[in-house]
Amino acid sequence: MSFGERLSKALHDAETSQSELSRLLGIRQPSVNAWVKDKNQPETKRVAEIASALNVDAGWLLDGRGDGVGSLMTATLGKFVDNPSDNSTSSWAVENDLQQTGAAWQIIKREQQEAPVRVGVICEQLGINLVEKLGPDSLCGSIVKDGDDYTITVNSMHHPNRQRFTIAHELAHYLQHRHLIGDGVVDDALYRSNLSSKIEREANTIAARILMPDHLLEYIGAQEEDDMEAVALRFGVSRQALALRLGQITFD
Repeated sequence: MSFGERLSKALHDAETSQSELSRLLGIRQPSVNAWVKDKNQPETKRVAEIASALNVDAGWLLDGRGDGVGSLMTATLGKFVDNPSDNSTSSWAVENDLQQTGAAWQIIKREQQEAPVRVGVICEQLGINLVEKLGPDSLCGSIVKDGDDYTITVNSMHHPNRQRFTIAHELAHYLQHRHLIGDGVVDDALYRSNLSSKIEREANTIAARILMPDHLLEYIGAQEEDDMEAVALRFGVSRQALALRLGQITFD
């Protein structure tokens, strides 16, 4: 089977629509449709998120190895390629990154059972150091890699809701852009860094999904009768962050 055929099967088995998967991933539905029709294929790092959402093995989804059943935490990913002369990212590095990302999403999902989502606990369980530090108002936070260790720093002067979104934003960099972190990614008040605006928008989208997962949005929205102020309060986020999650605004 092709990648698109495997994805189509996984969607069918999980009883998940293309539009629902696109919402889970924070992308447009035509992108998912293009994957299903084999017109395009997601980046390798995105495969772990898709596999986690559909509860299939990332290795199977990527190249057809295994039977496609099981969670990412227990999946054993086969070697995709073995070409030491290849100058691209090593296959073992790709496998390891898929495993780490998949396992991280499983930890996040366990903390998404009630609101507000405890981003500090997520960092602790991922082994990420979390530090509050005084800084100028324009500086929101950063994520830095030191050897195998990661540290997220947030501005201690900011409102707790703003700090929570900053932590989730830096967690998004850890999940999706780990290969770009290097000596550190520093984000200002508009969550802009030395990374491209596309990457920053992606981190904002993932951060909003971490803090406000679909099932809690539906449940709390119904409880609060879609009162935006009350829903934002329950999630421990700003109205702007909630609007971002609902697709009503975007950060430029």
